[in-house]
Amino acid sequence: MSTGCNDQALVAWMTWKTAVVDIPLGGGKGGIICNPKELSAREKEHLARAYIRAIAKELGVTKDVPAPDVYTSPQIMAWMMDEYEVVTGERHPGSNDINLGVKVGYEDINSTLILGEVAFEEDGFTPDVSNGTHFFNDLVEAEIIPIAIYPDQTGTVFNEYLLLQSMNELISMVPDFASYESVVHVIHVPSCTEGQLLQVYQNGHEQQGIGIFALSDT
Repeated sequence: MSTGCNDQALVAWMTWKTAVVDIPLGGGKGGIICNPKELSAREKEHLARAYIRAIAKELGVTKDVPAPDVYTSPQIMAWMMDEYEVVTGERHPGSNDINLGVKVGYEDINSTLILGEVAFEEDGFTPDVSNGTHFFNDLVEAEIIPIAIYPDQTGTVFNEYLLLQSMNELISMVPDFASYESVVHVIHVPSCTEGQLLQVYQNGHEQQGIGIFALSDT
């Protein structure tokens, strides 16, 4: 990425280019000084998202729309768009971009009690979680609680074995979706815990919580 006088020249060129074809945008240029060939995918994601958070207020359909340049891949643009929508709250509900994972809308989760996201550390970085940002108002109205779980964080106890090794009930519930068994894991908790249920207790002020298996009070 260039800086200083080079950036000023690029800004001028962008202004002229867009003006000549009557596009009411342009006149900005910027980037991050780094060597993307030396960065992991996780590091690229963190940089892309941080960059958008820093300039989000300067972007918009009536302000400026960033375009890709050298080493800006479709995946990086997808991360940027995702972060912009999170920051501005302009996405409702989930994303249709396959680069951002599975398409999820509020209609897919509206019968849940808790929307939990698990974020594992990778290459020294922990990915950001949405905490239900994309449909936060819907979650509040439906009294669905968004929680983030960081298994690698000191003090966190996370029973990953239960999630991965318990019988997957997906096929018995929806046989037509058997092809998704490798990515969707449905657990019937009482069958895996001798009749116990998952009890979740949270301290909203301290942003901490605990989930345990216990017999139902009723």
